[in-house]
Amino acid sequence: MTFRQKSFAPLASCLILFLLRGAAAGDVENVYLFKPRMFRLVLAATQGDAGGFRGASTLSIQKAEEGADSEPRGRVGSAPLSLNAYKNVSDIVGEFLPRTPLSATERADILEAIRSASSPAEPSRGRSKTEWLITGDGKIYSLVLLPVQKDARAGLQVRLEEAARTRASLRAHYLLYLKAMPTDRKRRYAREESVAEALAEWDKSRGENVRLKLAFSIAITSEDWAFALLRADAERLNAFGAQVGDIPENALDTAYCAVLYPKAAELFGQRRYKEALLAYQELHDLRWAQPVAYLDAAECFLFTGDKENAARLAREAAAKLDDAMDSALLKRAGDILLESGEEASAEQFYRRAIEKFRQEP
Repeated sequence: MTFRQKSFAPLASCLILFLLRGAAAGDVENVYLFKPRMFRLVLAATQGDAGGFRGASTLSIQKAEEGADSEPRGRVGSAPLSLNAYKNVSDIVGEFLPRTPLSATERADILEAIRSASSPAEPSRGRSKTEWLITGDGKIYSLVLLPVQKDARAGLQVRLEEAARTRASLRAHYLLYLKAMPTDRKRRYAREESVAEALAEWDKSRGENVRLKLAFSIAITSEDWAFALLRADAERLNAFGAQVGDIPENALDTAYCAVLYPKAAELFGQRRYKEALLAYQELHDLRWAQPVAYLDAAECFLFTGDKENAARLAREAAAKLDDAMDSALLKRAGDILLESGEEASAEQFYRRAIEKFRQEP
């Protein structure tokens, strides 16, 4: 599965425009360290999956168009997202903290750390810092604040609040997994949230004595916000990170690709073909040999007008992964070749599809 250079000119332009737009809007930031009292605040270096790129970090709520997993904004149903005159982010977090198991001292120290890093911008506008990793006194706290979409229909509103709370909780967990992962391993992958998700799946497969355990976790909502807070023992997190460092590279690659492929397929299903191609390219770079990924990428090229690369990938899938291709995949490859104008090659694939179909149970 190789991509000819000429087909990536529009992709490169797309990435450059994205980077320029993100930088202008304040999306891309470095990691900063703050030391209020006994705490050290580490602003999480993260990037949404669909819009992710190596070495970048963002601390704000993603715009819907910037990532497949980002929080949608604007109107949902009949009512718009609330944009009331909010106080600083720290004040919103301060309204949630009394509902958590934290002691009064812990709450005060966390708020002081957040105030040292927060800007006066309204968090509902998606540009202020709403993810934090805070370390102190042998503990690590992961906090995430996300807006809740608004809808006048109570039944839908319940589901919107449940979804926001689930996203906040997952994100808080992912921040801890990213914190535990050695930096050199993390740099291998372009999409940090997918790395965290892969680590979470790997963690579930481990025995209870080696899994990352939390002191507590809580996810709650208010009328406008979903808030998640996790606390882990720093020593246990470091021990878990050492185990992550020992995972064989190919095993972590496989886990990462298993998480990334559904996201690529989702982009493909949404007709976001150029974004999907970036994900399929990474799958190829990590040697994830699945014929369906080849054919998805081929159709992305087909739908973007690049028939030459579409046909080439269809042929390449069959040449490299013939044993893994059933009759349905061979027919799909034939369809791609036919749409690409290669009728003779398509006919050959259709004949092979018939032969396999007759052998299948």
